[in-house]
Amino acid sequence: METLIKNKIKKYTENSADYLYDAVNEAEKKIRWFVDFNEYQFNKPFVFPRVEVKKEIAKLTLNKRKKLKRAINNFHKRQSIASANRFLHFLYKEVLKTDVRVRITYGEKELKIKEMRKKYVEVRKIMLETYKEYKKEKGNFYKLRMAKGQKC
Repeated sequence: METLIKNKIKKYTENSADYLYDAVNEAEKKIRWFVDFNEYQFNKPFVFPRVEVKKEIAKLTLNKRKKLKRAINNFHKRQSIASANRFLHFLYKEVLKTDVRVRITYGEKELKIKEMRKKYVEVRKIMLETYKEYKKEKGNFYKLRMAKGQKC
């Protein structure tokens, strides 16, 4: 019987400013890789001011440091657009205290595919309604003709 070996996810446990700064840097690199690998895009240019981040992390309260650490751990645990956006939102709003809201969105090709799928579903709905009308109109027309003895 085979044993399933799980890769352990690095979990950040300390609340010191330097430790969290390193964790934020690692998360930033991982987010950039995540966006490139999945062909996503940022809605605005993703600028990461390292000096400001380091200063602002040192000023954070213990409670906000814990929230930052939780946001980083959540992204490392489950890499998704939602968890990355939560981390970026917290970073820009609570740490850097700016009005800039950088978000990860789907890539252009994926957005185009979703739009085409939406159109396809609409057209399919129309097609199914038309098919129902056709079946209703046709009914047993040919079966009744065959029953009467007429050949098609």
